[in-house]
Amino acid sequence: MLTTISSHRPFLLTLAQSLLEGGSDAAALTGTLILLPNRRACRSLREAFLLASGGKPLLLPRILPIGEVDEEGAFSYEMPAEQLPPIISSTRRHFLLTQMVMRFEKKRTGRPYNIDQAAQLARQLARFIDDVAREGASFDNLAALVPEELATHWQQTLDFLHIISHQWPQILQGENAIDPVTHRNAVLAAVIENWQKNPPQYPIIAAGSTGSQPATARLLAAINQLPKGVVILPGLDWEMPENEWEKLRETHPQFALRNLLETMKKKRADVSEFGGSAESQNPREALLRTIFQPEEATTHWRATRPPLESACAGVGLLSADTPLEEARMIAIAMREVLETPEKTAALVTPDRTLARMAAGQMQRFGVKVDDSAGTPLLATAPAAFLRLTVEMVASGFAPNDLLALLRHPLAAVGFATADCRRISRQLEIFLLRGIRFESGVESLLRAAKNSEDKYPEVEALLTKLAQQSGVFAAMFNNKKPLPLGELLGAHMQLCEDLASTDEQAGNERLWSGEAGAALASKLADIMAQADILQEVDPISYPRLLCTLLADASYYSRFGLHPRLHILSPMEARLQHYDLVILAGLNEGTWPALASADPWMSRPMREKFGLPASERAIGQSAHDVYQLCCAKELLLTRAAKNEGAPTVPSRWLVRLQTLVGGHAPELLTSMQQNKKYAAMMAEFDAPLENIPALTRPLPCPPLSARPKKLSVSAVDRWLADPYTVYAQYVLRLRALEPLDKEPDAADFGEMVHAALENFVRQFSAQLPDNALAKLLECGREAFAKMIDRPAVACLWWPRFEGVAAWLIERENERRKYISNIAAEREGIWQLDVDGSAFTLTTRIDRLECLKDGSTVLIDYKTGTPPTAGDIKNGKANQLPLGALVAQKGELHPALGRNVRMETLEYWKLAGSSEDSEVVSVSAEQLMEAAEARLVALIREFGHTESAFGAQSDPTKTLTYNDFEHLTRRAEWEAQ
Repeated sequence: MLTTISSHRPFLLTLAQSLLEGGSDAAALTGTLILLPNRRACRSLREAFLLASGGKPLLLPRILPIGEVDEEGAFSYEMPAEQLPPIISSTRRHFLLTQMVMRFEKKRTGRPYNIDQAAQLARQLARFIDDVAREGASFDNLAALVPEELATHWQQTLDFLHIISHQWPQILQGENAIDPVTHRNAVLAAVIENWQKNPPQYPIIAAGSTGSQPATARLLAAINQLPKGVVILPGLDWEMPENEWEKLRETHPQFALRNLLETMKKKRADVSEFGGSAESQNPREALLRTIFQPEEATTHWRATRPPLESACAGVGLLSADTPLEEARMIAIAMREVLETPEKTAALVTPDRTLARMAAGQMQRFGVKVDDSAGTPLLATAPAAFLRLTVEMVASGFAPNDLLALLRHPLAAVGFATADCRRISRQLEIFLLRGIRFESGVESLLRAAKNSEDKYPEVEALLTKLAQQSGVFAAMFNNKKPLPLGELLGAHMQLCEDLASTDEQAGNERLWSGEAGAALASKLADIMAQADILQEVDPISYPRLLCTLLADASYYSRFGLHPRLHILSPMEARLQHYDLVILAGLNEGTWPALASADPWMSRPMREKFGLPASERAIGQSAHDVYQLCCAKELLLTRAAKNEGAPTVPSRWLVRLQTLVGGHAPELLTSMQQNKKYAAMMAEFDAPLENIPALTRPLPCPPLSARPKKLSVSAVDRWLADPYTVYAQYVLRLRALEPLDKEPDAADFGEMVHAALENFVRQFSAQLPDNALAKLLECGREAFAKMIDRPAVACLWWPRFEGVAAWLIERENERRKYISNIAAEREGIWQLDVDGSAFTLTTRIDRLECLKDGSTVLIDYKTGTPPTAGDIKNGKANQLPLGALVAQKGELHPALGRNVRMETLEYWKLAGSSEDSEVVSVSAEQLMEAAEARLVALIREFGHTESAFGAQSDPTKTLTYNDFEHLTRRAEWEAQ
């Protein structure tokens, strides 16, 4: 018997109610076999029986999925005596195909593919094998697909596909196994044959399948011919005109059902309504029928008005700005459902990212929602720990990777987890900030042991880390291909060691919980087949591991909400919920873009016997058609995705065009943006009004104010007093970046070190090979960083230019110089209104001239201040340094009275064209700088004087490590 359940009727509940109301006794019901499209539908039918019976206990019929045959075969009890070979393990098939791809490439080019690329290609091959088997095509037809004049490129692809057309069957024969889809087709074919020879005497009901796959269609046709066979189609359209029905395209929701009827050699008139007569001319179905009409049938839209008011009752439209905003509004809508007792809701979307975002937003309300797609295994904490571990070792314990691992909740390294986190913070500040040490944990351990500052806990952690990671790190250091089993085994052992605490073994922590158990099961499956891959490059191992885990998910079984669900369209098509939210209604998502076939063009697929991509659009359209018949419906989309505008789904555009053309006010009333935007704003509003931040004006007590500063700090004090407060009162220090690359400041330090060494050696007289000696000093200064690309390619060539320019200056000036002092420490104690203040400096170069005068020189590898800046008091560092040299003390002492004559900045830019000397007379500048310093000390010698953040934009410092602490943008905006 061939029947259907109309789209507006709850499919599974109608099926359950009809079977219970049929008057069959318990024995007849338990003897019934019901076949549904998937396991989710099977679970939902059991729940529907419970609901239809009013909660009474029942002996249920046998309920099995058609589309998900397990390794033993869901119809094994229907099979004849002879048995099929077992299904090959998906992991084993993946590895065998990966190995074949590697061999093919090595034979073709002499070197194999990167194993990660080979694994991805193998996955594509496995899908192709299943697609071909699903459609009943044959690889024997591959060679005849392309004419000879176009066969050059195709021949290369054909050679590659020889792996699955000729070699793979031989591999399967040797494995005594069979592909899963081939096994399923064989099972269904055997069942059909068995039923035709010995028709079952018990009822068999196949419900909800559209027969889109040939094997399923043949099964449905066979069931329809059985004495007690019933086929129930989902949502067959009774009202569609016959001329439209005959011309349906693959993108139409009814196309698959029409093809199924043709396979069964039936007409729509041969199909009856299951469980009685259905309501004719349902308004919602009439609207949907109009929306999904073929393009050529839409010419009557302007003249014909469907029953829009009744059809659109309960339909809401929601357009968000971004997917995140869409997810937040969806979460609010789902949370609103819980305010009504026993009301149910389902979010249905093919966009798994949007589904996960909505599930995450539901956690704001303390609600955990069942996502039918599960949680990607790679997104779980144990899998993240595995990835961080291998990335840390592969990167040579790079600072970012090392800290990422140590901050993971599972990391302990033999300590208590809280202690591990605390020690990792010490390690970060103590060793990891700044330029990276040599690769490997051993270099960090040596640095910790040789450091003047001792941190015993850091040494202990690094010691344990070196011991635990030794075996696995050696595999990466050797850089030789290894069996996958060895790599994976060493990796797992390291993970367990790193997860162990002082009280609990690592394996107990790492593999516990649902996520840990699921990951352990997947890794055990990989390990069981790992002997196939004997040559894995350790460098490729991290990417290979991610590839192997990419398609795996785990499903939470506890703590899920019973009334809220997140489903894929296929799983939701037979379900019934009070509110259905269809989300992600944009082109490219719903319907999805046609994926590019890596093996065949569109005409080739058609000639070979594979379906066109439009078939998937038609199946998606059927899902949307069924789901849109819900009593309450919310259709959502995001106007932008990653900053780019999106295109609304073709079906949503049709709905808006039809309703807006006939009833614009109705379309306006369907928009739910304002409602949910207001609710979202209310949820996100702060609990109380936070007062606006004012400009910081700290006034520390006199005892806390600095009594000693360097000459460079005085300029910062003048420009922005808050920086002095942060550095010398609060004693804050800017941390260097993690894994820092050498920058301009490092270049300046290396240049200063090279010049200091050179001048100390040749302070009295230049050698004949002065340039060579200066470059030799430069090599010593640059030695620790010369292996860095930025240093070798940028900074060292620049220093060579600096050296050439400096030697020219030296040759010109040495005739007037009696002696040169380099890198002298200076200190000067002032007395201002009875209070002592100490000024310090470090002088780059002090030239003692033969006439008794002195020239103070400051090297600048960056941009030096101009003569104008020095004269108008914006740059006081050099005049103040001259005061320290003239009135204070130098260490070591200069041995003569200093009479400062000239102040000079030497710009060391790397070439004679860019380098220059900025020279000014010293006496007046020194007097003015001393007056400014005394006035500054006197001003801040009172408790009411505030170290305020600078509000004058003309005095903004070029480099200010503490500006973010002032939150300038907040108080400037007032």
